[in-house]
Amino acid sequence: MGMKIVFLTDFLPNPEMIGGGLQNQFAHLAQSFHEMGDEVLVICKSRNSNYTQYPFHVMEVKLSPKVEKYCQSFSKWTFHKIDYTLMQAFEAWAVARRCRQIPGVDIIQSSNYQFMSLFIKPDKARRIVFAASYRPLWSETKGVRNTFDNRLTSYLEGVLYKRAGAVFAPSAHLAAILEAQYKRPIDVLPTPLSENSLEENPGWYEQHLGKKKYMLYFGDMIKRKGIFTLAKAMQAVWEEDPDVLLVMAGPDKIVNGSSVMGEFIKMIEPHENKVIYAGEIDHPALFPLIKNAHFVILPSIEDNCPNTMLEAMSLGKAVIGTIGSSLDEFYPASCSDLLVPRQNSGALAEKILKLWNSPPEQLDGYGKQCKSYIEENHALNKATLALRNYYVQKISAH
Repeated sequence: MGMKIVFLTDFLPNPEMIGGGLQNQFAHLAQSFHEMGDEVLVICKSRNSNYTQYPFHVMEVKLSPKVEKYCQSFSKWTFHKIDYTLMQAFEAWAVARRCRQIPGVDIIQSSNYQFMSLFIKPDKARRIVFAASYRPLWSETKGVRNTFDNRLTSYLEGVLYKRAGAVFAPSAHLAAILEAQYKRPIDVLPTPLSENSLEENPGWYEQHLGKKKYMLYFGDMIKRKGIFTLAKAMQAVWEEDPDVLLVMAGPDKIVNGSSVMGEFIKMIEPHENKVIYAGEIDHPALFPLIKNAHFVILPSIEDNCPNTMLEAMSLGKAVIGTIGSSLDEFYPASCSDLLVPRQNSGALAEKILKLWNSPPEQLDGYGKQCKSYIEENHALNKATLALRNYYVQKISAH
């Protein structure tokens, strides 16, 4: 019997905006549930985006002019100290209002990010929250100032965690953090990864890299992802082998008014010419970079089963990861020697040099084992079925 499922997310990947791991995950799940015969509606915040590529229904919720005036007034009254939280709260209220108008809903799923389902009444449907992060720890390891605005957003995300009908995380690492903080059970379910059916665009790779040997970091340019640890490690790497080439791809982030990528470049001086920064590129252009890399490096400090790791492994690449960040949960035992302690630049440098000097066939061996592990544990159809069974279980207990 089909279910009626509503997903809430800030946006879905579309021609105007490249989605991150969270947005891509919700898009893959909605697509998969739709193909299984469930009725799917995705509610996004209004960005006047083009979602015609999706076969399921996508709706954008926009604040009315009257509510926008209320929001502007509150911003003035609070001296613009909580503008981010206010906007998210008004938008969450608008989303809840729209959800009340949808009949026969079985499941409403959102992430904790921006607490979009905070004002939805528990009796409307089974309210499921996907745990994408624990904001206080994520902000700390990102280097974000602990402003009142940030603390208020963290508080409201915490309220959502407490009020949700059920909460699940993709890693035992994050589940344990949330259980200790909120004194409630947090389930663990696999992150889905769709099969690569994209028509790849090798233009950027061919123009900038050609047949060069390089290692690849891709993802957000933020402290939490370990790029400053990587910068320290690379100094030691280049002292040993000045020919090592690092390629980085992903959006630069402005933290506390400064470019994170700019800070990274300063840290590696005078070796900045040994880094090629691709910026934010879409998946058709990114996949050739991953496939042709000698290996991939993801030195996260704190993480939650990142899509970057899953994508690289699914493409058959050896990935240097970190112990204690959650990444170590997703490696086959035979590839555990690809892991180093988080924030240990010395161990990271040693591992980089070891893999840089490893023959391609050895790295291919790692890659094949990682690919098999991901296919077995994170295939989209298996992960979607596990989530659907989880929904049925929660509806039955409601």
